[in-house]
Amino acid sequence: MTERPAAWHPDPTRRHQFRYWDGQGWTLNVADHGIASVDPSTELPRSSVADQVEPVEPASDPLPDAHRQRRRWPWALAAAVLAVGVAAVLLLQGGGSGDQRAAPLDAEQQSHAIKQLYFDNLPLGLPEPKVIAALGKQPEDAKSYVNKGVASAGDIKPSCIYYNRDGAGFGSRFELCFKDGLLTEKHAA
Repeated sequence: MTERPAAWHPDPTRRHQFRYWDGQGWTLNVADHGIASVDPSTELPRSSVADQVEPVEPASDPLPDAHRQRRRWPWALAAAVLAVGVAAVLLLQGGGSGDQRAAPLDAEQQSHAIKQLYFDNLPLGLPEPKVIAALGKQPEDAKSYVNKGVASAGDIKPSCIYYNRDGAGFGSRFELCFKDGLLTEKHAA
């Protein structure tokens, strides 16, 4: 039998990436992708299996690199979340391209702004006066979107009322459409 020093070696059972050889025999201590654990199987490889495994240089402890990797992933995740958040804000504000949608709402426009939550929770079938009462604000004058160049006349429907989106730039709006006086459609534009 070839003598092997106590160290981490490729697992002869191939159930795990590494298994610890204590110098005398295989242990239940295993490691996969740098994470140490105990093999739930109580069946240890026979010591003679060590002779059947290709001789390799004893693997250095696989755990230090894994610990470094585990410390890095939260930072990578945080950076990814931040990048997505910045992209979402830019998208909601019109891409930051200098168009008027990126301009924050002035006081008059804010007086016609509602939160996404209120828009989402408006049930279809409400009469127009009850919609306005439920939102607690008068709708924006739809002509102001056309006058400020954030919408074309064809984008504005006469059967709909419009509210500015709270927290977004002017032009980002909620469209509430009525038929026979009842709310039948809701759209975010």
